[in-house]
Amino acid sequence: MGELRARDLTPAVFVGRQAELKLLLAGLDRAFERTGGMFLLSGEPGIGKTRLAEALTVEALRRGAAVFSGRSTQAEGAPPYWPWVQILRSLIRDVGEEEFGRLAGPALVQILQVVPELRGHFPDAPSASVDDEQARFRIYDSVTRVLLDAATKRPIVLVLDDMHWADVPTLLVLKLLAGSLAQSSVMVIATYRDRELPADNPLRAQLADFVRAGESTQIAITGLNRADVVQLFRALTRFDLDANMVHRLLSQTAGNPFFLSELAKAFATEDLDSTRWTASDSTDSIPSGVDAVLRRSVEGLSDDCRRILDVRPLPARNCSWTCSRPPPEPYARESSAFSMKRSPKGLRPASTVATPSRMASFATPSTAVCRPLVEASSMPASDVFWRS
Repeated sequence: MGELRARDLTPAVFVGRQAELKLLLAGLDRAFERTGGMFLLSGEPGIGKTRLAEALTVEALRRGAAVFSGRSTQAEGAPPYWPWVQILRSLIRDVGEEEFGRLAGPALVQILQVVPELRGHFPDAPSASVDDEQARFRIYDSVTRVLLDAATKRPIVLVLDDMHWADVPTLLVLKLLAGSLAQSSVMVIATYRDRELPADNPLRAQLADFVRAGESTQIAITGLNRADVVQLFRALTRFDLDANMVHRLLSQTAGNPFFLSELAKAFATEDLDSTRWTASDSTDSIPSGVDAVLRRSVEGLSDDCRRILDVRPLPARNCSWTCSRPPPEPYARESSAFSMKRSPKGLRPASTVATPSRMASFATPSTAVCRPLVEASSMPASDVFWRS
């Protein structure tokens, strides 16, 4: 069986997501009927994209499907096709050397270009000597064919994680595979951070192609609701929350499971005697995990954008903001991630949520979570003011 690595951005507990999981389970049913498909899970870091995919794969494995996963990376020196390299490694472990060679057939030459380390299993295979557009297309086709053929034995679920970091060759393989899924027993689940797709990100163009071709189902993963927050905290801490505490947590985290789990760990260190938490028991400090995620996202913005956006002090969560003068064009372009629009009084975000997390392409932890980050900032705020 292929193996899934657990993500460290979401808690092991799985709550909510019943509607989304129902869609995925329906897709799994179709894969068993040889009408596979692709599902694109989008959302902010820690929102539970990978955890949802894992919940689906548990059921897929229970029903006898094979599950293989690959993750894109920002790591320097990562080879092209990196998610497919991981998947092909898992496939040969799953089916064995002899069956892998049979599945690849004449395309083994191209497969070995993607995963050169497999040549140790096939020392007599010839080497490819041409590197042009046709040769690269043969690579894409070979990876696609070996996976489709493997799925004739039993359905396959492929999980492609962090595709916002995927390179062009990886996406071209996915594009070719997507066109054949409807006649196969392959189900693909791809996750990505929709607010980390600048205009030049290769995934952005491919998403448009997938939508136009009708080759994918898009599922936007949002924050947990009130009942799910209560259930998550009870599962993580064995504590119940009063109504004020639930409201505060939702306003602080917008239901992000990772932020909630980190806050649960922070509250647990206070050694409260009661089995019920109230808002007065909580802390305003940022857990280190949340701090790291927010800082990484803020640091991803350019200095120019941060100069316009970093402000202090912060108002309440629901507010609007206005620049005392319109930002130069480069700032406005980068600010598209949080949908700025012109108004008679200046520039204003289309959303009423205006927090550093929003500026950092998040969907909202609020003032209480973000305040220490902003207060630690050295950026001037002379050109920006807030209005509740």
